[in-house]
Amino acid sequence: MIENIIHKKKMLALIVRARYRRKKGITFFTQNESTQQFGYMKHKRDHIIKPHLHKKRLTKIYYTSEVILILKGILRVDFYNQFKKYLFSKIL
Repeated sequence: MIENIIHKKKMLALIVRARYRRKKGITFFTQNESTQQFGYMKHKRDHIIKPHLHKKRLTKIYYTSEVILILKGILRVDFYNQFKKYLFSKIL
């Protein structure tokens, strides 16, 4: 249900399938050091998230990241290296 796509020790993608469910609480799939946090939360209907702050930090972003949310259908994702050489594909 959760798949890390790694090539030569570098994470290329993180796939969380639609059937992923957790009974309650918050689960973050990304590392704390990641510039983009990605998580899943499930709370009871009237749950209130306490006010909180995110730590301020200076971050240099070298590459644009993206999130693709597929609600219906099939998508083939092709992965390439930095020299645009085809590596492999994944069907989502």
